[in-house]
Amino acid sequence: MNQLSSLQNSETTRFRQDIQLLRAIAILFVVLNHIDFAFLSVPAGYRGVDVFFVVSGFVIMSSILRQESEGQRFSLLKFFKRRAQRLYPAFLVVIICVFVVSFLTQSFIHVQQETARTGVGASLFFANYVLLARKIDYFNPLYPNPLTHTWSLSVEEQFYITLGILFLLLRKFKVRLSSLFTMFLVAAIAALSLYSCLNFRNLPNAERFFPDPNLFPFYSFHSRAWQLLAGVFVAQLIERIPKNNFKYQARIAQVVATISFLGILRSLIVGAREHQLGQDALIITFSTALFILSMPFAFKNPNQIRLPKIIGWLGDRSYSVYLVHWPIFLLGQQIFGTTSALKFLLLVLTIIGSEFLYRNFEYKYHYREDGENRNILKLFFVGQLTTLCLMLALLGFGNLRYNQTQAYPAWKRIPEGCTGPVMGCDIDFPNSTGVALLEGNSHAGSIVHTFIKITQELRLSSRVWTGHEDIQPDGTELSDSDQFYIFSYYRDSYKDEIEKSYAEHWESYLKNPRVKNLTVFLDNPYMQSWRFPSLISQSSDQSRTRSEQLRNKLRLTLLQALQKKYNNLTIIDPFDSLCDQKTCFGGKNGKVWYLDEDHLTVSGASQLESVIRKTLIAAQANK
Repeated sequence: MNQLSSLQNSETTRFRQDIQLLRAIAILFVVLNHIDFAFLSVPAGYRGVDVFFVVSGFVIMSSILRQESEGQRFSLLKFFKRRAQRLYPAFLVVIICVFVVSFLTQSFIHVQQETARTGVGASLFFANYVLLARKIDYFNPLYPNPLTHTWSLSVEEQFYITLGILFLLLRKFKVRLSSLFTMFLVAAIAALSLYSCLNFRNLPNAERFFPDPNLFPFYSFHSRAWQLLAGVFVAQLIERIPKNNFKYQARIAQVVATISFLGILRSLIVGAREHQLGQDALIITFSTALFILSMPFAFKNPNQIRLPKIIGWLGDRSYSVYLVHWPIFLLGQQIFGTTSALKFLLLVLTIIGSEFLYRNFEYKYHYREDGENRNILKLFFVGQLTTLCLMLALLGFGNLRYNQTQAYPAWKRIPEGCTGPVMGCDIDFPNSTGVALLEGNSHAGSIVHTFIKITQELRLSSRVWTGHEDIQPDGTELSDSDQFYIFSYYRDSYKDEIEKSYAEHWESYLKNPRVKNLTVFLDNPYMQSWRFPSLISQSSDQSRTRSEQLRNKLRLTLLQALQKKYNNLTIIDPFDSLCDQKTCFGGKNGKVWYLDEDHLTVSGASQLESVIRKTLIAAQANK
């Protein structure tokens, strides 16, 4: 998802039609990639951001070089003011709108919190590193985040800050920004960035300093700078290459422009989604750079190239389209669904929203007062304070509701007395009459708190062996006790072979003389229509009839057969605790019982407390 802060930065580059063409194509493919029509899938369209990075570097450097040629000294303050005036007003509007919609419609179960954290990062220009630190998979995020796309804006802002400081230092030493020395310096830094991108794992302490090295090349400024610097280098090179230097210069430039343009299209159409920047990133970056470089030499006046009006419209509004499209797509589909008709309506809304943002904020602030708005710094600082307060308020509200409704999973809080992680919690009591063992996959993990609470009340040593998708080995090997009370809770895709393997596993326990009682949970209700609860929508209930239709029938049959052979098997049906005769509940009394369609929250798991306690007490009485 990805970037675009390159628009009309100067009169020289403002009307270069080839730049407008690149912007239009890049934003078109980014939008198609994100909206993901079933009939028009563009999985590689996200690489439009690579095009924007090169364009941004070129446009900003062209503007700086033009000012230098006019005798103006490079001013860091003026440079930052122009960047803020160009980018900030529209960004501020989008951040505020996202806050309002997120506050009303997004879930307080992690979702609002992720949006708020990214919002804080975006406001402070390090959203890319927030996503990296949170290990957020760009292509398959755990929670919907309407600000994920701001990672590329942060990369650009980091680039502008770094470039501005570098150029200020060069000017202090009286080095011209159009000099060969500056060109070689830009090329050297770009080469180092490219090396860090392609050989990240070979860098010292790479695994130590970054939480997920697989995501580092995608999000990091260090590994993206070479793409922006490619545009900077092209702008410097164009200034030094004379036009019409030899007979076939225009013809050769036209061939290069054609081939490089085809290279751009190839990279946007072909390929899969990947976090590593490899061959495809190289092709699209260098193709974009070559296209920009060749066009001034391919035509006497590139500005006279005639393009369809829609190309110019998209090119002008590429930044506004980029800002609004992802929040509209994601929040719209999160609230209303994912049908093709709805996606088309969201696309129309994106066009309307981007036009409004462009006319009333981006264009208005960028071009009024001869390109300089004296109040931009005041707007920037007030806006920064406002967005930070809003996002921190969203984070605080989400956490408050999260705790009030007990909507967190058991594995988020370590029970008191555990000698290990939640999913492997062990607690020993002196003079305990045995060991209670909870085993299973993540569904067993969801009832850890309830299980530990009961075993502590009964002063019974406990072992927790949960969170594993595969059947675990004999749990009685976890302790030398001669009396085990085993609770087994697996929920799966209902394949017959898996259920039969569970039955074999349970029978091995029933044959073990150390196992005094085995308790097996049937599956809890699958809430097919479940949605993240938010301020305006609560956890939805489901009819018991429908819930029964969705459950696993084979498990009960297999367990009933085992029960006829062994008298130390107990079956717990979570339906009896989570449903009445007509309805399976998503929550009650302000509490949320489900983390997703079938995982229980701590509050939901507490509904099983009574039946687990009775089962364990009865098992101890029959030892």
